[in-house]
Amino acid sequence: DGIDYLTNNEYSVRIGAVLSGQADGVRDVQAPDESRVTEQGLRLYAKATNGINNSINFRFRHDLLADIDVRRALIAAIDRQEIVDKLFTPNYPLATGLLAKGAMGYVDQSGSWDFDPDRANRLLDEAGWSDRNGHGYRVKDGQPLALTVNIALPQPRSNEVQTLIQQQLRRVGVRLSINPGDQSKQTLDALELDTVQIYHSMVARADFDNLRSNYSSVNRDVFLNGVGRADADDDSVDAKVDELLETLASEPNHEKRQEAAEAVQNYLVDQAYVLPFFEEPQVFAFRRRVHGFATEPVGRPDFYSTWLAGEK
Repeated sequence: DGIDYLTNNEYSVRIGAVLSGQADGVRDVQAPDESRVTEQGLRLYAKATNGINNSINFRFRHDLLADIDVRRALIAAIDRQEIVDKLFTPNYPLATGLLAKGAMGYVDQSGSWDFDPDRANRLLDEAGWSDRNGHGYRVKDGQPLALTVNIALPQPRSNEVQTLIQQQLRRVGVRLSINPGDQSKQTLDALELDTVQIYHSMVARADFDNLRSNYSSVNRDVFLNGVGRADADDDSVDAKVDELLETLASEPNHEKRQEAAEAVQNYLVDQAYVLPFFEEPQVFAFRRRVHGFATEPVGRPDFYSTWLAGEK
């Protein structure tokens, strides 16, 4: 006995294989197909990834995002509940913090990202973006308030999420462009501050260090916050981000690590650096003859106790 793994880049082929009985299971069931899975009597298994939530990160070193009031305005203009309700299912709960509730270091930050377009318009006006061009976009000194976000291809429905955000920001006069291209192009473009100013990402990791892994300038560096960049002055670096993360990484005591993790998250929220959307799960579908399936702490499959019995 054993397990045969078949890989295919085409989602329609993968979901079609399990629905037709050609495969016993499939990983990464997209939200619109969850009802198809259950209606056909298959088992749907959704497991939280228990890490940094599906989020966008504002690269504050770019001139257009250097003003905290602009970042706060963008957050107030984005309706997270609409994103969850229109594009996802209850398996994608609205984020209450930068981390998922099951993650080490979690702190409840509910109320930090209220949808308030009136406040967004007021903040942008006060920040000097009160004029509009012929297309209705805000301008200052002849420059439009135009930003670009990447497509996070590993994340569920990233393009659809950004398209909805694009519509929401349009209502307050902000132009959001979605960076085109495959995974290779997205990865390369995301390294350039002038190409991608808003970065869509998440991290599944069952450890306090997931915060450092995502936000540190020597790890994933979602903010592009390291020194020596050609596209930003070193005086635009926010050194406190790395300082807080180093404190977290160097603390051996569990209770103090929790405190350090909370300090990191509170600072990132206070500075309007991150907007989390939802807790991202891993969603699997299995034929009824599959039993004993489980996952490890961040939602990866565990087949050690899995067995087959019954008809496909």
